[in-house]
Order: sequence, then structure tokens, then C-alpha cells
Amino acid sequence: MWYLFLPQDESPADTVLSFSGRVTAASAGALDREGGGITDWLYLGPEDLTAVSPALETTLFPDMGYVAFRQDYGTAEEDYAFYSSAGKLIGSHQHNDRGSFILYSDRTPISLDAGMCDYGAEEGPWYEGPEAHNTVAFYQEDGTLYAGSENASVLDFYQSEAYDYVKSDIGGGGNQSYQRHFLFLKDGLDAYVIWDDIRGTRPSRFGIHALADRVSGAGGNSVTAACCNQKDFDVTFLEPADAAVSVRTTPLSNKTRYAQDYQQYITAQAPAGGDYLAVLYPRDRGADRLETVRAGENIYTVRNGEQICYILTNPGTQTVSAALPERVADPRCGQRYLAG
Repeated sequence: MWYLFLPQDESPADTVLSFSGRVTAASAGALDREGGGITDWLYLGPEDLTAVSPALETTLFPDMGYVAFRQDYGTAEEDYAFYSSAGKLIGSHQHNDRGSFILYSDRTPISLDAGMCDYGAEEGPWYEGPEAHNTVAFYQEDGTLYAGSENASVLDFYQSEAYDYVKSDIGGGGNQSYQRHFLFLKDGLDAYVIWDDIRGTRPSRFGIHALADRVSGAGGNSVTAACCNQKDFDVTFLEPADAAVSVRTTPLSNKTRYAQDYQQYITAQAPAGGDYLAVLYPRDRGADRLETVRAGENIYTVRNGEQICYILTNPGTQTVSAALPERVADPRCGQRYLAG
């Protein structure tokens, strides 16, 4: 379990979009009989429809175990993340990617999975494996890596103006339990926090890709990737304390049609049963970094200027108490807590 607290004057409010109307086929293109496709376009919508941009919000697709995280949809500042718990497998079309995700910031691709090569290609197994995705992978007895079970599921989901959140039960990999918490901090923080709560018997490796030319800071607990469109991407590990981050270049499938065919693969290691707590922050090049601090046992702060939140993790079945420096409120349930 974990908790997020904001200063108590925050009052997030959910919004709901409703729509009704009779649907009709309004326009269709010509059928390409040789190619078997529609050469122009097909539009379905209500009669006398007035064009209005959709107000897309963060959405859970429970049957599939997917979450689409969104902020500022339809603007130049649009942020997007897609998270996969893979609750329902689709026949043979599956990769070793439970808990993986992709990130876009201000419509700029920041972190992608590697995609897929041609079927039957020699490198195919690599593209299907955990190194091609943003996952935690566990070392097996034969030295290979495995990322979670085939029965991953979503345990919790929450969406608001302040933050969006999903919790997945991933398991597998020889572990007694493994749950991934994926948190999108909005409202001025514009960062992602990932907590991997792991109880198991095998050492692991946390991996995340950056669509970048270079990464600086390897060897410590925080690195910065130089991405396209003058974007930087900070990856900071608050846990483990000695992450010893390493970086290497990995392929990106040419089927993704990006300008480059490689990404930078950022990894950290943890011993058996060790957790990861990572803060991911895409920002404009030259902009200030987030201030991330381990403020005490299992308590952390994330600050961007005047915006601040406190994160309290409660690994496994531990009982945790924490002294906070100011009065705070849990925006999800409304509970308020005194300082100290």
C-alpha cells in the first residue's frame, strides 16, 4: 500500500463527459477492390453533428488491463502514457511486458518499447523479451530474465485533476509477490512515480528506455537523457539507495517509423526482495529539475517550485509511521493530517 498527500488547500474535482445522439453513417470513401481497403475515409456520427474536440481523460480498460493516462488533450502541451498490465492475453500476440509503459510529453515521444521486427527474424526473441520493454525483470536460475506472470491484473485505479494512479498485481519471476504502482502527478508537477513493491527470492533489474541520443550521470542514482524536440528526461531512483544506474544502446524497430532506430536503455539493480522507487520527469531542456528527497524512513517529497507532494510507501505488511513537516490531506479520501 502507498499514500500520497498534498497540502490541504488542494481540492481536486473530477469531471465527467456525457454524450447522447443517434449514430448514422455520414460519409464513406471508395473501396479499393485490389488492395481490399478504403481509399478515402469513413465517418460515423450523430446527424447534424457540430464539431467539438473530445475531452479525453485518463481511462482504464479493465478487460484488457490497459490504462491510457492523459493530460491537456488536444493542446501542444498534451502528455500521454500508456500502461499495460496485460490482464487478458490476445492469443499468440503477447510479449514479456507485464507492467510496461510508454511516455509522451508535450506530444514528444520520450520512452517507448522496442516494437517488433519481422516475424521469423533471428532477433525476434529479443523484441519479445523483457529488455525490449519498460519492466522489472527477475533473474532466473539459468541467468535469463523474466518479467512477471501471465495472469497480471489491475488491483486499483483512480483518476482526478491532481493525479492518476493504477496498481497492478504482476507476480511471477519466482517471487512471492510483486505489485507495480504507477502514479501520474499532474497539476503543475507533471511527473511519474513508479513504486515496485517486491517480495521474493530473486534479484532483479529495472529497465526503462529513452528515445535519446545520449544519457549523462550513469553510475549514480539519477540520469538525464537528451531526447528530441529539446526535451530532457530525468530518471531518479529513490530506492534502492545504491541503484548504480547503467546505460547502453538497444535497437528500436524500424516499423515504429521514428527518425532513429535505437534507444538508450537505463537500468538499475536490486537484490532479492528489493524495491524500486523511481521518479520520471520529462522537461524542457534548460528547465529546472524536480527536487526529490528521501525525507525519512519510507517517506519522500517531490517538489516543482511551489508544487509539492509527499509519498509514503508501506512495503509488504510493515507498519509505518511518519512525521510530516506541514498539514496535509489525502486528496483521494479527504482525510487530513497534522504536521509532526
